[in-house]
Amino acid sequence: MASSSKRPRSDQPGLPPRKPSRPYSRQFLTKHNETYFATVSSRKFILERRVELEDDEAPEFQNELTRRHWDKLGSYPLPANIAVVKEFYANALRPEEAIVPYTSYVRGVRVPFDAHTINKFLGTTLRPDEQCEYGQFEGGAIAVEVAEATMCMPGTSFHRNRAQQPLHVKRRDLLPVARIWSALIHANILPCSHVSDLHWSRAMLMHCIMTGRTVDIGFIMFIYDLDIKSSKCYFIY
Repeated sequence: MASSSKRPRSDQPGLPPRKPSRPYSRQFLTKHNETYFATVSSRKFILERRVELEDDEAPEFQNELTRRHWDKLGSYPLPANIAVVKEFYANALRPEEAIVPYTSYVRGVRVPFDAHTINKFLGTTLRPDEQCEYGQFEGGAIAVEVAEATMCMPGTSFHRNRAQQPLHVKRRDLLPVARIWSALIHANILPCSHVSDLHWSRAMLMHCIMTGRTVDIGFIMFIYDLDIKSSKCYFIY
C-alpha cells in the first residue's frame, strides 16, 4: 500500500508546487540560478548617477525633486558591488513557481524588489489619497504638441515616423531643466545606455514630472525591473 505521506509533485495539476527546502548554495537559490549567472555576467550594467548641483543651480528642478521626496534618487551614498548585483539579478529568475515572486536572494538574505519595497527604501510612498497619474499617459494619450511645449526648446520638436507618431527628440533640443530631468530618468529611473535622445516612452514620464502630476516612482521602477530581466543590460541601484 502506498504511503499517504508522500509529498505531492509540483507538476501534478491542481496541487501547489513544491517549495525548495533550502537554498542551493550561499550565493544561488537553485542550480538553475547558478547557471543563469553566466548570462547575467555577460550583459552590460548601467550605474546610477549622483545629481550634483550648486544650491542656486536649477532651482526649478531641485524644488520639484524635494517636493516629490525624490532626494534619494540622485544621492546614492555608496558605489555598488558589481558581484552582489549580478547575484541579485541571477537569483531574481524564477525557475520554480513556489519561489516568492518579486524577491531575490543575495548571500543568504531575502531581498524583495516589489513596488512597495522600492518606495519604502526611497521614501516615496504615495499618500492614501494620491493616485499615480502617469498611467493615464502610458498608452500615448497626450498630444505631442503639448509635450513639446513642456520640454522642447522653441522651434524644435520630436522626430516623427511616416504616420506622424512621435519617436524621439535630441537632448540638445530640450530645455535646460528638461535636460537635467532627462539625465536623471536615463540613469536612475528608466535607465538605458543611449542617452543622446529622449524617446517618447520616457518623454511621457518626464512630461508628467515637469507638469507636477503624481507619479508612483516605485511602481515604475518595479515594472522596469521586470522588463529588463530579458534585456541585454541591467540597472544597478
